[in-house]
Amino acid sequence: MAFCSNCGKEIESDAKFCANCGRAVETNVAPVVSTPITMYNEPKEESKRVIIHEGSIRKCPNCGAVLSSYESICSSCGFELREVKQNEDIAEFLAELKEIKIYTQDPERRKRLIVDTIRDYNVHNTVESVKEFLLQAKSNILNADKDGDGQINPEEREILVAWFKKFDEVYERGVEQNILKKETDIAYANKLKKEVEKIKKATIGNVNKNFPQNKKITVATIIGIVCAMMGLIMGFTNGAIIAGIFAVVQVALFTISLLTNMGIIKSNVPKLAMLLCIAGYVMVIPYFSLYNL
Repeated sequence: MAFCSNCGKEIESDAKFCANCGRAVETNVAPVVSTPITMYNEPKEESKRVIIHEGSIRKCPNCGAVLSSYESICSSCGFELREVKQNEDIAEFLAELKEIKIYTQDPERRKRLIVDTIRDYNVHNTVESVKEFLLQAKSNILNADKDGDGQINPEEREILVAWFKKFDEVYERGVEQNILKKETDIAYANKLKKEVEKIKKATIGNVNKNFPQNKKITVATIIGIVCAMMGLIMGFTNGAIIAGIFAVVQVALFTISLLTNMGIIKSNVPKLAMLLCIAGYVMVIPYFSLYNL
C-alpha cells in the first residue's frame, strides 16, 4: 500500500497520479524500513574500594627509622639530616641570629643582640612551631661551645642561659596551654626537656639562682630589703604602726622584684623587676611622712 507524498492520501498501487491532489506518484523511492531500537543499560563495572596513599614517609638514611616532618636529627641514631624544611618563621629567626654572629664584631654588643633576639622571639601557638622550636633550641644548646675548647666562656654562658629560659618558656606554654594535645607530642616534648635539663646541670647548673638578669637591680633590691626591714623595726618599735605597715609592703615589693629578676618568679610583663624596685623606693616618701606623725 502506497500513500501520496503531498497530501498523504492512500493511492492505488498501479496509479501514476494521486486521485485527491493530482500529484505524480514517485515510483523510485526506496521503502522505509523501520528498525526497532532496543533500549538497554550497559553493564556497569563492579565498584571497588581503592586505598589512595598521599604524601611520603620520611626515613632516616642511616638507620631507617621513620621521621616526622619537623625533625632535623634522627631521634633513634642521632644522624643529622641536611635537607629538612623548617618552619618559615623559625628559619628567619635562626637566620637573624646567624647574621648577628657574622656581622657584629664587638663581643659585648653581639652577645646582647643575640640574647635580646632569643628572649623577644615569639613562637606561634601551633604544634609544629612549638615542637620545632624546642628541637632547634636543644640543637643550639648542644652547640653552645663555639670555641670547641670544652669550656663555656662568659659570652657563651649568657647566650646559653637565654636559650635555657626560652626553651622552658615554650615548653611550659605548649604543655600548660594544651597546644600539645596528643600523647606522642607531649612525650616528644618531655624527652627533649629531660635532655636539656641534663645539659643544664652539666654546664651551668641552676640558671635562675646563679645568673640574675640584671646585677644592678639585684643590688638595688637587696639594699631596699635591708632598709625596709630597718624601717619596719623602727616603725613598730616607736609606735608608728601605719609607717610599719608601709615598710612591710616595701619589703614585699623588693622581695618580689629580686625573685622576678632572678627568674624564680616568672612574668610576661617587660621590666617588671625594675618597676617593682622603683615602687619600693617611692614608698619611702609616705613612710617618713607617716613616721613623723
